[in-house]
Amino acid sequence: MGAGNIRHQLRCCEDVPNWKRKRRASNQSRDEGATGDMSAYVYEVNCCEWQTDSWVKPFVGLLFFSLLWTSSVAVCLRLFTIGGSTAQWYFAPSGTTAFKGTVKRSLSHGLKSQFGTICFGGLIMSIVDMVRNMFEKAQREHRNNA
Repeated sequence: MGAGNIRHQLRCCEDVPNWKRKRRASNQSRDEGATGDMSAYVYEVNCCEWQTDSWVKPFVGLLFFSLLWTSSVAVCLRLFTIGGSTAQWYFAPSGTTAFKGTVKRSLSHGLKSQFGTICFGGLIMSIVDMVRNMFEKAQREHRNNA
């Protein structure tokens, strides 16, 4: 990122003076024995205004959605690993006592051959969660306005 990128973000109004001095409405003036504090003066700075480019809002929305999707994938992978370990224990032949490595096997299976399915499940969960949150927010606003 160079200084050119910053210049595009911070657009200055050069025709407006840097400081405008305004006198606050007061019954006393400084010459008539006022206390001399500077709170009687208000200073405005009108030199620059921060403006974002048009791509920023959609990018932030996409960033939020990808964060939600990533957390959903992590939750789905956790559920897949727990379910796989439980299934290996439950469907083991009778008399089996050595269940060493079931979590590692389930996690490996989830990260290798079933990762696409887990990501798709996370996508569906993210979309459903967003729609549910939108409806709940609309319901709360409707209750507050009524």
